[in-house]
Amino acid sequence: MVEANAQGLGKTCYYELLGVDRKATTKEIVKGYRKAALKWHPDKNPGVDTKEKFQEIQAANQCLMDENERAWYDTHRDQILMGKSVDDADEKDASYFTKSKLKPYMKESCFKGYDSAKEPEKNFYTFYHDLFAQLDTEEELEEMVGTEHYKVPLFGGIDATMQSCKNFYEYWSTFCTIKQFSYVDLYNPNDCPNRRVKRLVEADNKRERMRERSKFNDTVHELLRFVKQHDHRYQNHLTAEVAERQ
Repeated sequence: MVEANAQGLGKTCYYELLGVDRKATTKEIVKGYRKAALKWHPDKNPGVDTKEKFQEIQAANQCLMDENERAWYDTHRDQILMGKSVDDADEKDASYFTKSKLKPYMKESCFKGYDSAKEPEKNFYTFYHDLFAQLDTEEELEEMVGTEHYKVPLFGGIDATMQSCKNFYEYWSTFCTIKQFSYVDLYNPNDCPNRRVKRLVEADNKRERMRERSKFNDTVHELLRFVKQHDHRYQNHLTAEVAERQ
């Protein structure tokens, strides 16, 4: 299992062992493995004990070259590197925002006023601008290598125009995440004794991920409604539009 291999690494990241990026393609992983294996092969290092290091590199390559193993490792990577038990994994250990992590951001105590001059990093506009920017960054990290990321409308500051506000709210009101949510998997497919059981396990995991994805989307939309209700500039723009029409 990946857990056993990873914990035997002495808390060294698989990607670092192969000298590749976390979004590396299969070809890049193969190239990184060959380079690392050549460097640390025991036959290439007479007088130096590199057997353990070489085994770690082999384990890293075996994991990252398997689609299911890699997805599982990516989800639990932070826990493994921090020496946590993967068996105890839940939402709190996920690297990205989860529905439970977004809930606290729907309180007025999260930000301090609307004045950009006083504590600018904590005022309403800066606070939620950074939050939605982070949500978008996480989506970008989930995209396939070579995919051009769509530049989403920014939340902006206190001086944002009405059209800018509308663009932002329209985009996020139809938001649908592409995150994998593999941390909710019920089973590890690689533990299955045969293909039939593996297909059943993968189907169960897929259903759990779909449920979690739906819940996360609902939470983001709920967060958006909270922000919209407290967005003074947007409310002022609406009032001005009504006055102009009258």
